[in-house]
Amino acid sequence: MAASYSARERAHQELRSRILNLELKPNDILNDKALAQEMEMSRTPIHEAIITLGLAHLVVVRPQSGTYVAPIDTEIVEMEQFSRFVLEKEMLFRAVPLVTDEAVRRYQENLQVYQFYLDAHAPDRKSKLFELDNAFHRIAFELTGTEKHFDWMQGLRHHIERVRVLSFVMNLDDSIADDHRAILAAMVERDGQTAVEVLEHFGLAGYFAKICGASMERGRETKQEVLACLLAQTGTPDRVLMIGDTDYDVLGAKAHGIATIGCTWGYGEAESLRRAGAMALADTPEELYTLLLSAFS
Repeated sequence: MAASYSARERAHQELRSRILNLELKPNDILNDKALAQEMEMSRTPIHEAIITLGLAHLVVVRPQSGTYVAPIDTEIVEMEQFSRFVLEKEMLFRAVPLVTDEAVRRYQENLQVYQFYLDAHAPDRKSKLFELDNAFHRIAFELTGTEKHFDWMQGLRHHIERVRVLSFVMNLDDSIADDHRAILAAMVERDGQTAVEVLEHFGLAGYFAKICGASMERGRETKQEVLACLLAQTGTPDRVLMIGDTDYDVLGAKAHGIATIGCTWGYGEAESLRRAGAMALADTPEELYTLLLSAFS
């Protein structure tokens, strides 16, 4: 049983990696017999890995045709990008007051190595830039003790990862280093708002009418204060809900008479969200979407 499980896991990890890194490209055919010979294992773990990858929308079975690497789904790309933006934005808020000289040194070292590979023509350039980009963003999660959340998020990102790899392949990665420098500068200055504004480069700012973040210099450190800033700009809409993942979100919204839908895939726990008074809980983005439709119908 242990040997079978190990083979299945190895097959899954290797095939997933090859699909995400575009070694196996969209619409490439997946022949379990050929893959088994190539990976030196039986066809059973290969077949099981392909089924699992199908559940992650990375593999598609076309009747009377065969099994193929799934095309990049732009709808899923948007959903994965949105989830990353929401979670990473919150972690930047929380990391800003925790930035130390050691953290700054780690960020700077990451930027230096990134620039080295950006200018290099090494055969592993693409993979190194990809790893360094992920490592840069993971630091904020490590500062807040939530690195498991980053790893969980990465494990669920499939289609957007292929878009990111494609940007490296096509040499569209020059702006990433500048974005990282801007994020670091904002964090050193303890300016959470600027750090969030930098994330606009990730292409999600259009989903928001207003963006307001924490700022120690501007007297906005708590969730209640951030919401007060936002409401001062927008007024209090007739229909408004808070979407949050911690009891701080729930309590901050409650102070302004706003109900909260708690997201259980973020930083907080379901029980703490319930105790704080969340009106409902969503375990997935799809459940959140359904709750929002119900609330505003």
